[in-house]
Amino acid sequence: SEPTREVKRLDPLSSSPGSTGLQCRSMAFKPGQSGNPAGRPRKDSKAASESRSEAMARLFRSDGWTSLINGLGNSDYDKRMSVTFGEICSLDDRTINNLWRGNALAKKAIEKLPEHEMRAGFDIEIKEDDSAEGGEDEKPKPYRGDAVAVPEGKPDPQIVEAKEIGSEKRAARSRSAEDAADRIEQVREQWKSLEAIEKIQEARNQQRARGLSAILLGTKDNVSMDKPLDIERVRSLDFLTLLEKQELHPLYTYGDLSKPNYGKVSHWAIFPMTLGPTPPGVRMVIPRYTLVHESRLLVFQGPIVSRLVQPGMHPGAGDSVLQPLYETLRDSGIGWSSAAVLMADFSQAWLKIKSLSAMLGADDPEHGVDAFVDRMRLHERARSVARLNIIDSEEEFGRSTTPVTGLAELLEIFMVRVAADMDMPVTEVWGTSAKGLNATGEGDRVSWHATIGASRTKHVIPPLEMITRCILAATGRMPKRWCVKGKELAPKTDKEKAEIEKLEAEADHIRVEDQIVSPEEVAVSRFKDGSRGLKVDFDAREELEAASAKPVL
Repeated sequence: SEPTREVKRLDPLSSSPGSTGLQCRSMAFKPGQSGNPAGRPRKDSKAASESRSEAMARLFRSDGWTSLINGLGNSDYDKRMSVTFGEICSLDDRTINNLWRGNALAKKAIEKLPEHEMRAGFDIEIKEDDSAEGGEDEKPKPYRGDAVAVPEGKPDPQIVEAKEIGSEKRAARSRSAEDAADRIEQVREQWKSLEAIEKIQEARNQQRARGLSAILLGTKDNVSMDKPLDIERVRSLDFLTLLEKQELHPLYTYGDLSKPNYGKVSHWAIFPMTLGPTPPGVRMVIPRYTLVHESRLLVFQGPIVSRLVQPGMHPGAGDSVLQPLYETLRDSGIGWSSAAVLMADFSQAWLKIKSLSAMLGADDPEHGVDAFVDRMRLHERARSVARLNIIDSEEEFGRSTTPVTGLAELLEIFMVRVAADMDMPVTEVWGTSAKGLNATGEGDRVSWHATIGASRTKHVIPPLEMITRCILAATGRMPKRWCVKGKELAPKTDKEKAEIEKLEAEADHIRVEDQIVSPEEVAVSRFKDGSRGLKVDFDAREELEAASAKPVL
């Protein structure tokens, strides 16, 4: 007999009245046997090497919804658990070029937004000088009404002084306005000669397609390109050079954590990329690379997810807009190509021949496969000559159409998905009109214009302001207040403008009657700059008030 060992175990089922509910009873086990009914696993087994949490994590999700009843979250039953987001493959330049040149949707994804950013145009505003507007130290002195003895028949000196001051201010303001208009026209001419708008649009296209581009500022400031640009030393802006991704390589970065430009590129290495040899008789030594300070470049970068260079990415470059769109464009192309294949086989002709199987299986040359091929050839020839289907009395000819039920709805879903991933309205991507009862597409138009305006403010206005700053600095007189603004994306019609002015006039009338504002304050806020077609001459008003005031004796 095998020896046994006695083990004391707490048994909650054998509690006696008045006890604590637990009772110790003796149980006998054989050697190697435990109280676990399933048995204790071997120490070197896989189950023993795993902890309970590891085993549960292997079967169930630990960060989502799980169910032991229907298997939700269990990799053995839930098919979703087998789907993971794999590592993406960065698009190379060759694929991007092929998509840009050969795919209409990819071309729209790259060029559509920059085209709309530039379509409305831009304005530059140069404010009048403080001296011409009357700064805080030169505010017009109000008529005090002091008692002054004026000889009879002579003009009041205070009235004369007020008129002289008003005339001087109007003359100074007129000169300042004329000077500002001349400088604005000069800036516009420089924009046109440098092709600034076109260069920025092309840089935006390169940025969206390849993730990196830049414009080199050809300033004349008698300083080498590896030194920071000093606006005050700029004497002229001679050219703007567009640089592509392959020509730009980050060489040095800012490493001071206490500075706001930490981690940004301080110097770029420019590797010239020429199309061919130099003209005959011209000797030009092209350096291996040119070191350029970042302040002399207008850099356009795509979305960057990390300072670390991602696998397959160019240093300093961001993602192309085609990177997340690649699968969408591929699926859309497959859908439309499949639809085209169905349309090619939409109506299939057929010919029913008696004993066709026996004819094809016969060894007799007059009734075998060769005879069948000759029969079909004669049939097609007769169709082309007589334009009739000449068949035997026991034969039948007909056509079968391919069912395309639901194909239009499926393709429409693809259209919506492409537009959503491109962040554009369906009407803008596919050229369709808004669908639905009373659908005008106004909501999509407003949202699209908001997207264009935000992108223009972020990507276009800053580089254009930098170009304008260099142009104004080259004149030798930098205005204190100036700005570059994009024109209205959707200009209002004359009717819409009249309706808006009417509503504003009614609102101003109510505020004046309720004594919230005065008529003078309304005039200053609405008509001071003359942008509404009506400009109030406040200097003339001051002269009239001074002339009509009666001196106190």
